[in-house]
Amino acid sequence: MKYKKICYGFAGMILFLLFFMMVLPFIVEHQVVYHLESFMKRKVLLENVDINLFTLEFRLEKFAIQETTNDTPFIAFEEFYLNASWLSLFRLGIFVDQLYLKQPYFYGVMFSDSTVNFSDLIQSTSSVPKMKETQSETKPLRLDQLPISFDLKKIEIINGSLIFEDKKHALTHQLKQFNFEIPQVSNLMNTPDPTSLSLNFIFNDFHIDAQAQAHIFQETPKAKVLLKNRGGNFSFYQPYLSDILNWEVSSGKLTTDLGIQIEINKGTPDMIIQGKVAILDFVLKENSQHSLMSLPLFEINIHDARPLIPQVNLSLIKCVQPDIQVTRKKNGSLNWIPVFKTSHPSSSSHSTAKKSLHEDPSTAITAKSKKDSPLDIQVQDVFIEKGVVRVNDHSLKDPFETRLQNIQLKAKKINLLNQTIPSIELRTHILPHGKFTLKGAVNLKKRQWEGAVGIEDLDVSMVQPYLDALINGRLESGRLFVQMDTFVEQKKEHPHVRISGTLAMNHFVLREPVNKNELLTWNQFEVKKFNAGLFPHYVDIDEVRLNLLKAPLFLQSNGNLNWLALMKNQETNPLDSAPAESDKITPTSECKEKSISVSMEKTSSPPPLQRLKVRKVVLEDSTIRFVDLTMTPAFQAQMSQLNGQILGLDQDVSKSMDFVLNGKLNDLSPLQIVGQIAPFQKPLSLKVELRFQGIEVPVFTPYTNHYIGYPLDKGQLTLNLDYLLERNQLIAVNKVLINQLELGKKNKTAEVPSLPLKFALALLKDREGKIQLNIPIKGNLDDLNFSLKKVILQTLRNLIERMITAPFSFLSRLYGGGEDLHSLVFDYGTTDYGPSTRKKLKQVSDLMVNRPLLKLQLFAHLNTEEEIKALKKIRLKKEIELLKFKDQTATSKSLKNTDYSGITSKNYKQYLIQLYYVNFQKMPPLECQNRQSLEPTLLSNISVVSEDLEALSLKRMVMIRNTLVDTYHIASDRIFIREKKFSSEGIEDITQSQVLLKLQ
Repeated sequence: MKYKKICYGFAGMILFLLFFMMVLPFIVEHQVVYHLESFMKRKVLLENVDINLFTLEFRLEKFAIQETTNDTPFIAFEEFYLNASWLSLFRLGIFVDQLYLKQPYFYGVMFSDSTVNFSDLIQSTSSVPKMKETQSETKPLRLDQLPISFDLKKIEIINGSLIFEDKKHALTHQLKQFNFEIPQVSNLMNTPDPTSLSLNFIFNDFHIDAQAQAHIFQETPKAKVLLKNRGGNFSFYQPYLSDILNWEVSSGKLTTDLGIQIEINKGTPDMIIQGKVAILDFVLKENSQHSLMSLPLFEINIHDARPLIPQVNLSLIKCVQPDIQVTRKKNGSLNWIPVFKTSHPSSSSHSTAKKSLHEDPSTAITAKSKKDSPLDIQVQDVFIEKGVVRVNDHSLKDPFETRLQNIQLKAKKINLLNQTIPSIELRTHILPHGKFTLKGAVNLKKRQWEGAVGIEDLDVSMVQPYLDALINGRLESGRLFVQMDTFVEQKKEHPHVRISGTLAMNHFVLREPVNKNELLTWNQFEVKKFNAGLFPHYVDIDEVRLNLLKAPLFLQSNGNLNWLALMKNQETNPLDSAPAESDKITPTSECKEKSISVSMEKTSSPPPLQRLKVRKVVLEDSTIRFVDLTMTPAFQAQMSQLNGQILGLDQDVSKSMDFVLNGKLNDLSPLQIVGQIAPFQKPLSLKVELRFQGIEVPVFTPYTNHYIGYPLDKGQLTLNLDYLLERNQLIAVNKVLINQLELGKKNKTAEVPSLPLKFALALLKDREGKIQLNIPIKGNLDDLNFSLKKVILQTLRNLIERMITAPFSFLSRLYGGGEDLHSLVFDYGTTDYGPSTRKKLKQVSDLMVNRPLLKLQLFAHLNTEEEIKALKKIRLKKEIELLKFKDQTATSKSLKNTDYSGITSKNYKQYLIQLYYVNFQKMPPLECQNRQSLEPTLLSNISVVSEDLEALSLKRMVMIRNTLVDTYHIASDRIFIREKKFSSEGIEDITQSQVLLKLQ
């Protein structure tokens, strides 16, 4: 009976347990549903609750919390399962054999007003009063010191998912295939094995896989996590970026393979990250049509990153085939600027932080007390391979376009904390033609750069769109070569710059924009071994070499040189075009201050050169062509085969440089320019000698035909010009030699003044057909009216005037005679002349010999009164001689014994009385029989008529003509006797009787 009661009791207990196990799930289901619905204000569904007290299993199936507005699940899961262990009772701990959650699900919605579908739950939670925090300090409890033991095995979340719908940005975020597993987690000391964890899921096409092992409950907790990610598309998040950025992310994928180690040593956490992060197929666009950047591969290899220290060591940053577009729009704005949209409050975070600190003083004090350690980032290697940068400028009249192709960048041992890059190398091709290299080191903290820069075969004609705003010319070609070492350091307000190396500009061609004529060309321009700097400013060049220079100079029909019209006169720079109203950005005060300082720097004049030195300048096989279009036909001449040197150009005022230039004029006539100049001396000091030999004068026919109406058929010109300038005093000697000059037929249509050109040529040409002139010039440069051109023209004008008006004076001065040869003085009444006239006559003959083209005209000038007196005396003397002759012949038996000697003073009185008797037929009174009385009476009785005077003049001219012909062998057809009166104007001593000479 006793056992029977025991059996009934035991059976009743079993029945009770069975009943409780069957009823308890319904109770739990009802209570869970009831309380959740009352709290969350949403319909809650729970299909099945299963509780097994024998096996300590708990299971919930098909649980869901629905939305308030519809039947869409808000939170749901397929199954929740918990299998506890009876060890929990015996060991007073938590022991679970299995715990998993199948297909958990969450659905969230963000509306256009930034509220979410569970905002009511957040508000209700925030309305619960918080318990006051005690002021007592509590020490943190370590996991290995928990008061209860636990051992949880096989914890899983299987195939979870999440959907978050962002209606504000029209996006739906999805997390799917979420799987989480922990094989075992325990704080039992007899389980030294690390706790393992695995996690993988897909979030918006990001495939994430994480594996972790952790020693959580040891004295030094540590964990190691392997995190991998692949896939995903950045363009999915473009709606968020479009709120703040002006750009559009078209595509992009992120892959990671990271190892993370976490360790807590004596309460101090430490984290070490190693692995690789890569971005694939990244495309950034300005809009749907214009690309900003494409990046096929961007990879970062993390050697050792410790963000809690903070310190980051990257072994490699690699970028493969980046393609970047830089565009300047028509309004002058750049496609990369601004980064943020103008409506985006970029400083909102700072203002919010300031506001929060102001509202909470304790927080502010805490924030001020903390000092963040600077982030130490070091990068071992940086590589950019096969990069491309496309540059387009549409703000110009003709758009500018170029491309940096095959960019190769290598940088080593970058330290961002110290801001140093000890080794950087850059190589690229600049299209359409050119290479650029750079190698050096950078220290940003010291603002210092040191390295080498190279440019090879760069086609500078591509900058023509920028030159259009500056010059009236077309840069057709030019290849730039540069190899130089550079050093730049910012000190105080000025950058200190030093550069040295070589520079060359080859195959340079600059043309006029309309007619395509060459303005300037050369084959090679080379600067060897130059040193230059800024602050201090200096230039030191060893040698400059210019080869095959061609510089045509055109004097346009309007009188302007083509080079004067090369530079455009613009008050404003069209490159600085103002942006449109829609693109304008309101600058901050800081930006305004910077812009003001920049404008002041631009307007302030740079400091002068402190040293300028060029040891040698070499000109090789060059040509300078001159064309004068102010007349028809145009005058053309060129200096070719120019070779020369300039030695010793130095800014030191005490030093002068030597220069020499050799070449040919019109490929035929040699020329040479030699001299010295002190260009920096004040006043300027100059000594130069110019030699031009054998210039064919027909080249000057356009000028002579235009100005004097005659072409030049023949002739050669030689010039020897010596110029000396000292203390602003100019002394110049111009020696001109023209050989065999011949004029052509006169241009009757030319409106030119009538000039005796043929006479001038005859006057200037010697018997060898040469014309030699010596034209000295003097002047003072301090004279405001001084002009070398005016001085030369005035000298030539005076020379021509003297030559035409006083040719004998001109010739005598030209050849150093110093005497006036235009007149030959005779004794009154005779054809006799003195030694001075004889000397002049010899000089005239020499001139006639040396000037074979000259012809001589003879004019007589008489002092009539004196000539009559002289003729009467001569005739009186002849009559007396005739009386003596008669007396002698009457008494002499033979003519051989006749005495023809002159009358002496002894018998002169006797013959006067005898002649008086012959003329008057009576004897003179006794008181008048003396010489003083008889001579005047006899002279008054002698008659001299005009024919006598003309005969005397003719005899004199005939004698001059015969002397020149017979004695000095001057051709008779070159001497002409003129009967007409000759003007005495310009003759100094006209009182004397003369034979006047006139050249023609």
